[in-house]
Amino acid sequence: MSEGKYGDLDSPFEYVEDFEVPVQDRKCKDIFWLFLFILFWIGMVIVAIFGFVQGEPKRLYYPSDYRGNVCGYDNTKLEGHLTKNYPNLTKEIDHLLTDLTESHYCFFPAEDYRKEYCIQDCPKEGDINNLKETCDRALPNYLNKFKFCPYKSTPYLRRCFPQKDEEINNNSNSTSSETEDRIVESVNDLGYITQIMADLVQGWYIILTSIFIAVILSFVWLYTMRKFVTFMVWFTITLYLIIIIVGAIYCLLQYQQLQEKSDDLEIGNTQRNSTLFLVFFIIFDIFFLLSLILLIYIRKRIKLVIAVLHEASRALSDMKGVLFFPFVVFLLIVLLFVWWVPVMTFLMSSGTARLVFDDDDAVYKLDYENSRSVNGAGIYHFFGLIWSIAFILALSQGTIAGAIATWYWTRDKNNLPDNPTLKSFLRLVRYHLGSLAFGSLVLAMLQLFQMILKFINAKLERASKESKMVKCFMCTCHCCLLCLEKWIRFLNRNSYIILAVYGDSFCKSAKKAFFLISRNIVRVMAVDFIGDFILFLGKLIVTCIVGIVSVIMCRANDDLTFYLIPALVCGILAYSISSAFMSVVEMTIDTILLSFCEDCERHDGSTVDQEPYATEELLEFMNNIKHEKKNENEAIIQDADGNEYEKDDNELEGIDSSQDEDNK
Repeated sequence: MSEGKYGDLDSPFEYVEDFEVPVQDRKCKDIFWLFLFILFWIGMVIVAIFGFVQGEPKRLYYPSDYRGNVCGYDNTKLEGHLTKNYPNLTKEIDHLLTDLTESHYCFFPAEDYRKEYCIQDCPKEGDINNLKETCDRALPNYLNKFKFCPYKSTPYLRRCFPQKDEEINNNSNSTSSETEDRIVESVNDLGYITQIMADLVQGWYIILTSIFIAVILSFVWLYTMRKFVTFMVWFTITLYLIIIIVGAIYCLLQYQQLQEKSDDLEIGNTQRNSTLFLVFFIIFDIFFLLSLILLIYIRKRIKLVIAVLHEASRALSDMKGVLFFPFVVFLLIVLLFVWWVPVMTFLMSSGTARLVFDDDDAVYKLDYENSRSVNGAGIYHFFGLIWSIAFILALSQGTIAGAIATWYWTRDKNNLPDNPTLKSFLRLVRYHLGSLAFGSLVLAMLQLFQMILKFINAKLERASKESKMVKCFMCTCHCCLLCLEKWIRFLNRNSYIILAVYGDSFCKSAKKAFFLISRNIVRVMAVDFIGDFILFLGKLIVTCIVGIVSVIMCRANDDLTFYLIPALVCGILAYSISSAFMSVVEMTIDTILLSFCEDCERHDGSTVDQEPYATEELLEFMNNIKHEKKNENEAIIQDADGNEYEKDDNELEGIDSSQDEDNK
């Protein structure tokens, strides 16, 4: 493939007599980055094996007794490891380790203030404020055979919480209050990461349900957009504003309800959940105000976006295979999370068992120590998730771009090639996986650097006591990185279009796309910004609906500690899934616009052979954008004294008429 035939990097494309795209004669590009991606995934497998060998997920979401034995787990499995490391403490180890497979709940005896034990079920009878010295029904202790009096309790986070009778005066419940304080302290002592991973494991069915809802909503939105473009644009805007208002009201009501609950019982998780609801309420309000201002500003240009969406719907109607390709992306993402979540759970529960001597009780207790290798494996595994998701989305974008480019560069739309979507996918898999790995790596590294910057920011705020200088500097860095990420995403999308059409390497495609966009900046940006905003509203609708449903489901699960975290994960997954589906429309618009810009450079319409490939509707639409921009520039003029004023509608109509005559 010669440069002269398909255009230089920084010069306009020229007319070619035997022009045919997508280019079929290709070679494998960016092979080094493909090998790097494969090696990275080999490392992911090694990390997974390490986690499965070292980890025990029950340590995350099951409580422990006062000796360190995990409830619901056979702790005698650690005997060999501990005996090897502590050969002189064989008797202590044999007395310490206990098989608690059938004991899933932690009970806090009122008679023994500093000890808790694992039992099979929480007691349903007994009064904690009137315990007898001898009980008719006592709970046996599996360590020293001493029996404890049961009291009426209810399970909460796998802990037996005292249940008070309404007729008893709360002021006289000193024993009950002390026991409650012990349970609250045991809950609050859990680390944030431990609570989060435990909640994700406990709420797995909520996550799967949310994924299913997100897929259905996204596909319905995409299919309806193909049929009813104008209606769906205005419906999306209206529904988005309604959902934002409903979400804000719901968060405010939940915040007030949790505040009343936290006043009665000072559990840190309740306070954190109420704080998160307040944060979400503020975020909803900010989104509503910014969206309303932006919609007022772009209200006149929405009609232009509707016109280009009509062109995109025409392409999708002819390329029905593109509509169903997001299901392939969804399947790949689901398989990725089915692999990633269990491995991360095992990694978070990894640790070396050891014995620690307690001076207060004069006994050895079981403890677990995490090493730096576990923390490093967790970071490596997390970066693998970011890179893999970016790679899957890049594969989707490149496939859609290649299929839509085939549609655009075919003059007779009734005589399209067979299975263009499948052919585009196979071309990418055969020749350009390395290029996709490189482009996704750049984006993933930028995202990881942003997260590291946030971590450093949190550390510096603690060290400098929230210095204004540090806040200003870190905020500036974060804003710059955020803008850079947006630009990289935009450039990557357009690079995949050039890559899918011409088969160049990633860097070469990026350079071609950059100069092509630069030469047609008005045409591209006028539509791209507003079009992306409308699609962004569609993503937010799906995310908000899934988020509200997941919050309701999480609140109904009493085993969840920090239930907004699973709901937040559901929202993130819903946004990712909706992005995968709506990237079909997004990539269709971008491919049509970029192909149109190249089409105008190659074919000026001076002869029959140089007639552009664009449809008459698309040519009229792009000319309207050009005229509107020119009208805006000419609408403000200066009089003889230098004062600016706007031309009236009659003058602007005169300009439009003269432009139409010039075009004819």
